[in-house]
Amino acid sequence: MFLRKIIILIIYFLIVISLSAQHKGKHKGRKSGAFPSPVSIETHIVPSDSLFTCFITFKVAFRNLVFIRKNGNFESETSLAIEVVEDDVIINRVIKKSITRVDDYELTKSDKIFFQDAAVITLPKGEYLFNPVFAIENTDIEAKLRPLDVTVDSSELSYPIAVHKDKTTVGNKDVYLLSNSENSIPYSLEEYDLLIPVFDQSVNSIDVEIFQKGKTLLKENITKYDKVNLKLNSYNGQIIIDDDADYPEAKLFKIVNVNKKLDEGLVEVNANFGDRTEEYKVPVLWSEKPRSLRDPESAIEMLKLIGKKDDAYRLLDEPDEEYYNALSDYWEKYDNDTSHAFNEVFAEFYSRIDYANENFKSLNGDLGAKSDRGIIYLKFGKPDSTERTYNEKYNIIEIWEYKSLGKKIYFSDKTGTGNFIRIK
Repeated sequence: MFLRKIIILIIYFLIVISLSAQHKGKHKGRKSGAFPSPVSIETHIVPSDSLFTCFITFKVAFRNLVFIRKNGNFESETSLAIEVVEDDVIINRVIKKSITRVDDYELTKSDKIFFQDAAVITLPKGEYLFNPVFAIENTDIEAKLRPLDVTVDSSELSYPIAVHKDKTTVGNKDVYLLSNSENSIPYSLEEYDLLIPVFDQSVNSIDVEIFQKGKTLLKENITKYDKVNLKLNSYNGQIIIDDDADYPEAKLFKIVNVNKKLDEGLVEVNANFGDRTEEYKVPVLWSEKPRSLRDPESAIEMLKLIGKKDDAYRLLDEPDEEYYNALSDYWEKYDNDTSHAFNEVFAEFYSRIDYANENFKSLNGDLGAKSDRGIIYLKFGKPDSTERTYNEKYNIIEIWEYKSLGKKIYFSDKTGTGNFIRIK
């Protein structure tokens, strides 16, 4: 099992990195089929008198790590190595080694629980290329991640920081938790705020505008702010905005619930203060996008499983590069909740496909969502109860009950291979 997981993870890292590269910049200002890499990396610059502090934070799902039982717990050791390049010359290198531990093996399979940490490097003003390599210790898993263009300058505004709406308590302080998703704003039902750090202490208000797909989504004068000596720190496997007197003071102007009306793709954030304007192109990224959406053509084909063959054929008539946009537009008509941009119906259907592909495979590793159990799961979701019995005639019988529908659905596996056929 250990070797098999290593092989699967190596393949997964290669596929996801490839997909991220293919989609980069493809649909600017529109919906995007882009996926985060298996390791999300952010950079944030804090100015000082001469050298600047660059915080490099990263996040990786437990599912993408390899855990080894040790001293009654399960441990995963990782390292993030970053080469700093200026004018094609390597001028610096930083390596961050980390260990994460859990006591429940089931948690190690989760793609909803993450390990996060931060590395720090100081640099003078300039233009740099960061080449990150993430490795899982004691394995052959090593991934060269997307290079990062980093500008270190004397701007009094730092790049916006997406944070969870709810703060967490550390000691006697309530602190912000970073989203930590590749310097993006999350496309999510969960609410996130956007902080704009201003290091010019004479600034007491900023005017902010947000544009997406040619529309002005926000125009606001912000006068309230939190004041901190800005440092990014790791705490309990998360990244927090800490307050440390050794770092410069910043005013954090907050855009509340910034992602509520934002779709996938790029947004333009303009911050005006005094006679200055800073413009940022910020991606809106679906960091927990169902894996079944990685291949838009296959995702469209899945509509046939729920009786939407004509719709699938119509969508497949679109140009290949527009498959994802066409599919996302298709699901908009089923989303009755317009209070936020996130399409729960779209997300739920393809999350069900992910679940079915993972849990309804035969011994050959096929079927999944295309199996009889998979199709029922796509249509009705998780049953209220399941029961499995053994019968000489049918061998294995599985019964799903949907109480709200008044239905009981019977499946049988006569071969013992996991291929359950609906019989009633």
